[in-house]
Amino acid sequence: MADTTTRLDDAAARIAELEEEAATQRPLVEARLLFSGGDLTALGRTYRLIGSLARRDQERFDGHRQTTTALGSPRSTPAAT
Repeated sequence: MADTTTRLDDAAARIAELEEEAATQRPLVEARLLFSGGDLTALGRTYRLIGSLARRDQERFDGHRQTTTALGSPRSTPAAT
């Protein structure tokens, strides 16, 4: 049980760290990507790339949240026979 609590605390701390890092770096990354496009076609591709990166980050954060939720919820044990 102590191992599960430790893993839960570690996962929660990692989620907070990743969210803070993403919030700090996202505007810089998006600006660099947007301004790197030379023409309208490249700008459209870059815009779609930014969207896919944001979706991937959100999916990763959701996965971490599901892990912490799963670690925090009590698990059912089979009844003794």
